[in-house]
Amino acid sequence: MLTHSPGGSYVGFHMNNQILHKARILQSDGFALNGAYYDRHQIGSADVIDLNHNHEADTVREPAGFLRKRIMYTEPVLNTGLDQLKNISRRTGDEILTKENVSYQVGVKEYGVDFGRTAFQDLDGNFDVDRDYRTLDNLSQELVGHEPDAEWAISPATHEFYVYKPKETTSAPEPVQSEWKPEVYERNGYSMEIVTNPSQGALSVFMQDDESLTVHSTDGRETRLQGAVPKEHRQGVEDTLRHALTDPSFGMESIHLTKPKGDDSQFSLMFTDHSVYYEYSAKSGFQTGELGS
Repeated sequence: MLTHSPGGSYVGFHMNNQILHKARILQSDGFALNGAYYDRHQIGSADVIDLNHNHEADTVREPAGFLRKRIMYTEPVLNTGLDQLKNISRRTGDEILTKENVSYQVGVKEYGVDFGRTAFQDLDGNFDVDRDYRTLDNLSQELVGHEPDAEWAISPATHEFYVYKPKETTSAPEPVQSEWKPEVYERNGYSMEIVTNPSQGALSVFMQDDESLTVHSTDGRETRLQGAVPKEHRQGVEDTLRHALTDPSFGMESIHLTKPKGDDSQFSLMFTDHSVYYEYSAKSGFQTGELGS
């Protein structure tokens, strides 16, 4: 779960760097095997960098010998999984991981599985196919060409891979940004606060210990929703945020907070993009669906 940290923060990263390339990291469950003598079996799970931005972990079938199959991912696969990177992020307090705050070399590879004597009917002899390992430095240069200042970064919480370079410093004053506050609407029995995205890119949300959410835009602005995470609803809000942030096609564009005036069942918190919502409410718990349905 995203939490606000003083170093390696998501918002600070976007404020101080120019993004040269961005891609989602998809957590693929791999390939399902079914057979007459065993239960459904998954093999070949991987964390895949979605370079073609189609929100799918693309694969191809390759020759693998008599009565065997080989399926390979066609996009780079991380040799260090997202779950492991999330653990590093929690331990160090860095929301953005770079080669400066990861103590070992993170890379990518071509990856797939080679299995079966009789296609999908036999599990004998399954093995991973790993080849063409390269560092994320190498991949970054492949993606942006000859850019000597290019570096890589990963946001484990939002499943994002970046190639970036530091912004050039200038003596010109920063433009003054307009104040950004939630829109507040009072109703009988409850109030509603709405935060909408003031700039390009997805909003970032950080849970605080004082029952509030801080919301950050990629242009550096920050606003706060007070009372968005009451103690009795904290687990529900965490679970809802986790569902939203691990959806590879979801880019948060607005947040809707409904606060009761006496009736606790009125509490709800909704995260939306252009077509989908993720919601937690005191009355119904976790819900998700298409907007307008």
